[in-house]
Amino acid sequence: MKVYSNASQVTATLNGTLLGTLSSNDHIFRWTNVTLKQGQNTVTVTATINGSAYTDSVEWTLG
Repeated sequence: MKVYSNASQVTATLNGTLLGTLSSNDHIFRWTNVTLKQGQNTVTVTATINGSAYTDSVEWTLG
């Protein structure tokens, strides 16, 4: 899974399960070995920029 962000560090979850927090100098964050389940999947990413938290999410339906 690849995420683009203005932040230098982001935290991601998939269906409520923590995928982890990554840091990046180029603002591109990559999680490997992410497997979507059949049906609806929700990815949520949270980042903090200048003390403010920002969250975004996307839903995919597999199958």
